[in-house]
Amino acid sequence: MVIFKPKPNYLKAIAAIVLIAAIVFAAAYATTSVGTRGADEAAKNVEISLNRAVARCYAAEGAYPPGLDYIAEKYGVNPDPERYIVHYEYFGANLLPAITVIPADPERSQA
Repeated sequence: MVIFKPKPNYLKAIAAIVLIAAIVFAAAYATTSVGTRGADEAAKNVEISLNRAVARCYAAEGAYPPGLDYIAEKYGVNPDPERYIVHYEYFGANLLPAITVIPADPERSQA
């Protein structure tokens, strides 16, 4: 009597390995994406804080602040230069300055 041994089904094993690899890759990608988004969100919050300080200065003093040092000294908003690159363009006492804040290093800005 001949006993048939079932052939191992390698296709299911390969599919399981591919599925696990895809899940691990998706989790790693999501973690990296969230970290970058967090750094961008933090930079946006710093920009909002600077704009509010500029508006407070104009309301209280009748002129926009001439620079970031003035904002830090009078209004206490002082972004960390190691975490953010801040571009502050002053046009004059009566014109709203242009403020742009970007993360200096997205991975490092999360801490």
